Parts: sequence; C-alpha cells; structure tokens
Amino acid sequence: MTRLAADWNRVIAPQDWAAMTRMHESTHVTASEALGIPVSEVWANTDPNIAHGGHYRNGPGDSQMQSVVYLIGAEGGARELRDRGYDDALAHTTVLACGHNDREIVRNLVVPQAAAGGWRVDPDLAYDSALQLLYNAGFQDAAHNVAQAMADQGDRLTGADVRAAIGSYQLSDALWLPTSPELTRAERERDHNPGAGPIGPAPARDDDLDIDL
Repeated sequence: MTRLAADWNRVIAPQDWAAMTRMHESTHVTASEALGIPVSEVWANTDPNIAHGGHYRNGPGDSQMQSVVYLIGAEGGARELRDRGYDDALAHTTVLACGHNDREIVRNLVVPQAAAGGWRVDPDLAYDSALQLLYNAGFQDAAHNVAQAMADQGDRLTGADVRAAIGSYQLSDALWLPTSPELTRAERERDHNPGAGPIGPAPARDDDLDIDL
C-alpha cells in the first residue's frame, strides 16, 4: 500500500487513516488465508506522513488467486472508510491511489510470469472475484479481527497471529472463484469450440465503481 498525497491528511482523520491502513493489509492476508495461501507476516504503518503503508508476505499459490489477494486490499480499506461515514468518491479515490502498486504487480509481474509458464491470469476477473470475496458472509468480521489484532500488537503480526485472529472463518461453498488452471482450460476449450461463451466478470454490484485494470 502507498499513501495518498499529503493534502489528503486534511480530509481523512488520523484515526480513520490508521483504520483504513490496517484494513487494507488485514484484507490482503484474510483473503490469502481464505484462499489457501498461507501468510507468514503482515505489518502496517499507520502514520500518514510515511510513504509506505504496509506489507504482507505469503507463500506460493495459484496465480489467479494471488491476483485476487493483491487486488482486494485497497477495496477493504475503502470499505472501512465508507463504514466510517466517508463518501463513495473519496473511498474510490483511495482505491485508485492506495491500490496502484498492487495493480501494477498483478499487471507487470503476476500476469507475465504465469503466461511464461503456460497459465492464464485474468486481472479483471480477479478484481471481480475480490469484490465477491470482500462481501462474502463473515469475511468482513474476520478481516476486522485481524485489523484489531494488528492494533493490539504493534501493527505487526506473524502468520500464526493472523490465523488465530481469523479463527474458524471459511469461504462459502456457494462462492466460486476460478483458478488459473480453470481459466487456462476454458480458454483452450473455447479455441476448439468458438461458439462457447466467455468466462468473465459477474454483473457489477450497484455500488461497484469499476477499476480499469
């Protein structure tokens, strides 16, 4: 996460900036654990005057799922701002600014590395999957628990700390988030059957302001 320009400190109160920063990082790691990619550490810098807002480290995992983990963080922080009474325009701008590096990592690292190995990654579909996961029943509570643990423990957690805070949360069985092998297989099947419909993002939520990936 990278911070917004210094002038934004005047419109986001320090305690709300800290909460947004923690939720940005906690959303990353809660998603990672929920998707079966173990987390080893996470930290947040809640000082708005420091350029780097936080970092997480997780293990290897499916490239499409890693993209979901990268793209969900800024949306988690923005949701926290909305819950604290900030308007959609401001929250959306934090997604654009605080999620920029994460989107660049997906576009410039994850996608080409997967392609070099013969796997497909769809960033737009990953973003759609991130929103589905963010609004999955129980996810927000689990992410809040991680954020609170960060606040209680100096804004730095081990993977074990993260898993303890998440507790028993699991993804709903009804939530389908396609993996890189599934996307790759579907693409190959479409090559052999041009009439087959595309795999693509679900219809947008009414409050979804689309991000150009």
